[in-house]
Amino acid sequence: MEFAHKDVCGEFPHPSSGDFSPYVHTKNDMKFLTYNIHFWAGMDGRPNLDRVEEIIRQSKADVIGLNEVLHPWISPTGPQYPLPELARRLNMFWIFGFSFEQHQGRGFWAGFLGNALLSRYPVSSWQNYKLPGWKNRKQRNLLQARLDTPYGPVVAMTTHLDHLLEPVRRRQLEGIKEQLLQVKGPHILMGDFNIHEPVHSSFYKIVPTVIKRLRAFGYTDSFATVGKGKGLSYKIGRPRLRIDFMWVPNAYADGLRNAKVVNCDVSWLASDHQPVWIQWTPPQADIHVGMCSEREQKRHANMAAYPTSAAQGHQAG
Repeated sequence: MEFAHKDVCGEFPHPSSGDFSPYVHTKNDMKFLTYNIHFWAGMDGRPNLDRVEEIIRQSKADVIGLNEVLHPWISPTGPQYPLPELARRLNMFWIFGFSFEQHQGRGFWAGFLGNALLSRYPVSSWQNYKLPGWKNRKQRNLLQARLDTPYGPVVAMTTHLDHLLEPVRRRQLEGIKEQLLQVKGPHILMGDFNIHEPVHSSFYKIVPTVIKRLRAFGYTDSFATVGKGKGLSYKIGRPRLRIDFMWVPNAYADGLRNAKVVNCDVSWLASDHQPVWIQWTPPQADIHVGMCSEREQKRHANMAAYPTSAAQGHQAG
């Protein structure tokens, strides 16, 4: 049986027909969540749609980046579409960016795998970019959306890097860098980076290359800046690794307010990752003027100083 696996974008009418409106916001109140949802499979082997919905509702997140999203996932009775159902329940706009086809295995289902973004704010444009990698490693992608927020346009990006090899992740970062060079104004890069990074800056010299390069590019690690604790998000049971990150440009890092790993009864069953949440206020004046600050110019100069190969990307919507 053939199923379409192209990138797709969906939306639902506003005002909300649910129990909250997508536009009830105050200043200094923009929240982001990044979450690897483990192919819609909970730790008990049951579908986790209801649990993921509850976690997002409790977090009150405005923008959510999801990794390991099957759209659709293929059940014995046919294709299932939990992503648009989740967006419908939350009354959010949604985008899916396809990466590769996954076959049935132990602990996960078959389907078309990729990343997704959910947003309370309308999506004005979006892209799904193929990232460079190595032969025999699975295709990884960067999903990017331009959102119309109360602060003006904000670009949200989510990705999921290779889980085995740092050299592959470095190549994938080259592709991400090519897209970051094209972005002006406030933006956030989030997702599952599949690396272990000590929180404290005194450990900088042993930080994996991908993290060093993102810092050198001019990006701030949100949790390391305003979070409390070690930020361990993987693996459920006894979390030992910090692999889920959210990055904002140094030029806009002053707007970071809070960061935490979401730890609740539901999250311990919903996935093998814990979600990570931040509160960040983009600077409204910079958006409307549309000019890069001195630090934004430095960010572009720093990234341009790193020689990288071009990423293969395509306009998806």
